[in-house]
Amino acid sequence: MIFYGLDWVATVRRLRAWPRDTFGRENVGIMFGWIAASHQLGQRRPLTVAACYILGLGDYQVTFMSAGLVCLIAAGLVLRIGQASRPLPTRVVEAAGA
Repeated sequence: MIFYGLDWVATVRRLRAWPRDTFGRENVGIMFGWIAASHQLGQRRPLTVAACYILGLGDYQVTFMSAGLVCLIAAGLVLRIGQASRPLPTRVVEAAGA
């Protein structure tokens, strides 16, 4: 419960700041609503698929292996987040402008 609370506190501020900075103060409410709704739908889908695997196969192994694979893919994607936003070296910017 404590770790979940700390995780929630750490993400909510950023989650509210991102739509404000991206879409403006007048649209922050509707954008935060869409973000919350997409989180709910995104949480439901993997649980439904996992339940179908468990009921169909009668075993948890495929579900756990699939979850582990998805976590590895997500970790690889997270590592790439900062790479796209790094500024180009000045030599590359000057060469492109010349």
